[in-house]
Amino acid sequence: MSQGSQHPLHPLRELERRVQMHALHALGLQATDRDAVVAQIFKRRRRDAVEYWLQMMLSVGIATLGLVLGSTAVVIGAMLISPLMGPIVELGIGLVVGSPLLTIRSFIRMMGSIAAAVAGAAVLTLFLPFHEINNEISSRTFPTVLDLLIATFVALAAALTTVKSTSETASAAAGAAIGIALVPPLGVIGFGLGTRDLGIARGASLLFTANMSAILLVAVLSFLVLGFDAVDSDDWEREALAESRANQTTIRVVELLRRMFGYRYSRILRVLIPGMLLAAVFFPLSRALDEVAWEVRARTAVTRLLAETPMARSAVQSVTNVQGGTINLRMHVVASPEGAAELENRLRTQIAAATGTVPTIRVNAVPDLDALRQATATSQRDAVPPLASAAEISQSLEGAVRAVWPAEQIGPLLSWRLQMQDTTALGLEVSYLGEAAGPAAEALLSRTLSERVGMPVRVAVRAYPAQPIVAAPSRGAEWLPNYIRAMDAAREARGMYACIEVPASARASGALTSVATVVQNEASRLPPERVLLQQGDLWSIRLSPTPCIAPA
Repeated sequence: MSQGSQHPLHPLRELERRVQMHALHALGLQATDRDAVVAQIFKRRRRDAVEYWLQMMLSVGIATLGLVLGSTAVVIGAMLISPLMGPIVELGIGLVVGSPLLTIRSFIRMMGSIAAAVAGAAVLTLFLPFHEINNEISSRTFPTVLDLLIATFVALAAALTTVKSTSETASAAAGAAIGIALVPPLGVIGFGLGTRDLGIARGASLLFTANMSAILLVAVLSFLVLGFDAVDSDDWEREALAESRANQTTIRVVELLRRMFGYRYSRILRVLIPGMLLAAVFFPLSRALDEVAWEVRARTAVTRLLAETPMARSAVQSVTNVQGGTINLRMHVVASPEGAAELENRLRTQIAAATGTVPTIRVNAVPDLDALRQATATSQRDAVPPLASAAEISQSLEGAVRAVWPAEQIGPLLSWRLQMQDTTALGLEVSYLGEAAGPAAEALLSRTLSERVGMPVRVAVRAYPAQPIVAAPSRGAEWLPNYIRAMDAAREARGMYACIEVPASARASGALTSVATVVQNEASRLPPERVLLQQGDLWSIRLSPTPCIAPA
C-alpha cells in the first residue's frame, strides 16, 4: 500500500480506519485484541470438538422433549446449553478476516449441526407416545419480521461477547442464548418431519433461517466496524493445516477461497452473501407480520361488536376463530329462530364493515320457555289429566318429546330413554345429532315436559357429533379413543348408524394393523345393518341418523 495515497478510495479507507479505532476504544479494546480473538478461535477449534458435539446433541434432546411437553423452562435450559451460535459468529469472523480455513470449518460445523439437530429431533419424535401440537411448538411455526428484529439485537450481544470476555458479557451471552433460540426451531423442524407435518417443518425452517441469517449479517457488519478485516491470519492457517494434516482437496478449496478473498471487491461480496440470505426471508416474514397484525385488529373488532350487542352478550356459548384471513364465529343464544337469524345477519354485516372480511357466522337458537310452550300449544289443548301408569306416561311423553323437540335449531332427535325412579319424579335422557345445547336447553325442556305430564321431569340431553371424526393414516393411535367413544354412542342410541373408513395402508404396517383390528372388533359389536366399514384414504367415523351409503 505504498502507493495507496494515490488511490481514489484512499480518503474513504482512512475514514473507515478512524471509525474502527473509535469503535475499539469505545469498548475498551486495542488493535492487538483483535489478533488475540482470532488466534483464540483457531486454538479453540482444535480442542473443543468433542465438547461441542456433546453439548449440541444434549441441547437437541432437551429442546425436543421440552417442546413436546410444552415446558418453557425446559426449552430455556436447552437454549443455554446449545453452542450453535458459536460457529455462526465464527463464520462471520472468517468472512471479515478473509480466512479461508476458518470460513470452511465454521460453515461445515454450522451445517453439520443443523443436520444433526433436525435428524436427532425427528428420530426422537418417532419414539414419543404422543404428538400433540402445543403452544411451544405452534409459536415457532409462524415467524414474523419481529423475530428478525429480535435476532438482530441478540446478534449484537453475541458479537460483544466474542470480542470482549468479562463478567458483564458473560451474562449478556446467557441472555443472547435465550433470546435467539436457535435449537428450538430445529427441534420443531424435526418434530414436523417426524410427524410428517410439512407445514410445521416449513414454518420452523423460516424462523431458523431468519435467525441464522440475521446473526451472520450482523456479525459480519460488527466485526467490520471493529476492524477485524485488518487481521492477518495466514500464520495461524498454515499452523492449523499442518497440525490437521489436511488432504489435497481441503488445500485446494482453501487456495481457491484465498484467491477469491484477495479480489478487490471481495469485502462487498462477503457482506452481500448473508445480506441476500436475509433479504430472501424478509419478504415472507413481512407478510406474516401483516397477517398477525390483521388478526389482532380483527379479533379486537369482533370482541367489541359482541360486547356491544345485547343478545350476543347473553349467549350460552360463543367461539371465535380468526386465522389465515378468515373469521369464523359460532354461538348459541336463547332466542327464537327468527331472532337468531336476525342476529346472524346483523353480526355478519357489522364484522364485514369493521374488518373488510365477510365472516362465516352460525348462530344457533336455544328456544326459551315461551317458544317451547308455543310449539306444544296444539298438544296442550288436548291435554289429559295426570297419568297413572308407566305405560301411559311413556306413551304420552314420547309424543310430547317429538312435538317439542327443536330439531331445526339443535339437531335431529335420535332416541330417548325414560327412567322412572319413583312415582313423583321422571328421568328422561334424550340423544340427538348436533352440537351441545348446554344446560339452558335441558332446563327449558324439563319445565315444558313437566307441565305436559303433570309431574316433575328431569331432562338430560346428550349430543353426538354430526361431522366426521377424521385423522391422517399415521395418526391412527391418536384417533382411536375418539372412535371408541363414537361407537359407544352408536350402540346406546337407537336408530344410530356408524359410517367407518379405514386407510388402505393400514394393512401394510404393523402398528396400523393393530388399530384396524380394534376398529373391526368395535364395529362387529353393532348390528350389521347399522354399520358400514370400508377402505379409504383416512381414518374416519361419522354417526348418522340414516343408513350409510356404500360407494358405487
